[in-house]
Amino acid sequence: MRMDSSYFLPSELACFLDSSPSPYHAVLSMKRKLEAQGFSELKEDADWSLVGHGRYYVCRQQTSLIAFIVGEKHALESQFIKSKFLIIGAHTDSPCLKLKPKPIFEHKKYLQCAVEVYGSPILATWLDRDLGLAGRVVYFDETTQTLHDQLVCIDKPVLRIPSLAIHLQRDVNQNGLKINPQTQLAPIWSVNCPESVGKDSSIWPLLSLDAHLSIQLHQLRRFDLCLFDTQKTVYAGAESEFVQAARLDNLACCLSGLQALLKNCELPQEDTRVLVCYDHEEVGSTSACGAQSSFLEQVLRRIIALVAPAQLESVYAQMMARSWFVSADMAHAIHPNYADMHDSNHFPVLGKGPVLKNHACLRYGTDGYSGSYFEQLCRESMLDMQYFSMRNDLSCGSTIGPISASTLGVHVVDVGAPMLSMHSIREMAHIKDIQSLCAVLNRFYTHPLQVCA
Repeated sequence: MRMDSSYFLPSELACFLDSSPSPYHAVLSMKRKLEAQGFSELKEDADWSLVGHGRYYVCRQQTSLIAFIVGEKHALESQFIKSKFLIIGAHTDSPCLKLKPKPIFEHKKYLQCAVEVYGSPILATWLDRDLGLAGRVVYFDETTQTLHDQLVCIDKPVLRIPSLAIHLQRDVNQNGLKINPQTQLAPIWSVNCPESVGKDSSIWPLLSLDAHLSIQLHQLRRFDLCLFDTQKTVYAGAESEFVQAARLDNLACCLSGLQALLKNCELPQEDTRVLVCYDHEEVGSTSACGAQSSFLEQVLRRIIALVAPAQLESVYAQMMARSWFVSADMAHAIHPNYADMHDSNHFPVLGKGPVLKNHACLRYGTDGYSGSYFEQLCRESMLDMQYFSMRNDLSCGSTIGPISASTLGVHVVDVGAPMLSMHSIREMAHIKDIQSLCAVLNRFYTHPLQVCA
């Protein structure tokens, strides 16, 4: 399989993963990359002015982002309405543990934090890890009488969830570890209990560990903070081919889509290229910034409205009928120690190329045309590809693909890069697969196919 490492280097993936411990930080990392390539930020609550081949991005609630390169004939209504949108979608969130609103409590002389499970992490992998805190705090500015926010990242081991000694659970290796998320997941912070425990300000001693925090205790209102593993991304294996990190699902696809957009962003093209990275995929996408929201539809409509306001509804329907959506989310590689958990003819392997996902009951959005489209893109990119289909006796996860197909009415294909340990605190993939996925996504943007469907 041909691999083009010019899309991004292993060090770039590691830097992106390590600098994105929360969806807020992931979007910030992407914004910096976009601005470095000449993209301008648009605000949802302001008027827009676009030019042909212009580069723009818009954020919602700091955790979802849409970046796009306008088709070169945007100002020519008769020609623009004959074009289409080429959309790649991914998600910025990952399964994790989040702090509850009044998190710090004292129990048996220990100072601990009350956490809530977000998504479906493998809980056992969060034990005995060196945990930091990241996210956003909201504070009140008394001078301007307004609410503001600031990102927080305590990138050092301030929390830990210790496992129970085997001497106290002799049968754990035979019967498996069972964790009660209410009573057995509270991380330990300290044995020194400050007087503020039990009050709304109890989180402050922990927040103050962030040297960049510029607010004071009396300004603090609310926070959205998640725990994360402070261990950095590493490359392992005989040839350092395996990337082992947190949040590969799905930040690896966010970076692949972003780099695919940036690779040839100076290349003029008739169609409008779009990247959307949503939040809240891991919990169903039902939020103002999730895939079931109006975020993407509103952005696409505003792009059209600046060209053909009088024909907005008609043009929108026509363009969406021609448009394509690639849902990029990491895929299940076969685990050699649990090979019987995979269908015998549909088992992706690390290092063997991007994955096309299929599901008869539409947990994935791939159909005959969209699957053929992706196969052709891989063929033209000289890339091997693989197939994933779930065993019939196991339930299947889903993606933003079916949601996008139903809300936008576009052709959708579900793809990804194979990985192991999905939803573990430390996941594993092959760098070649992620780079190859990026290459075929770039092909999607730069060499769209003509499809009679």
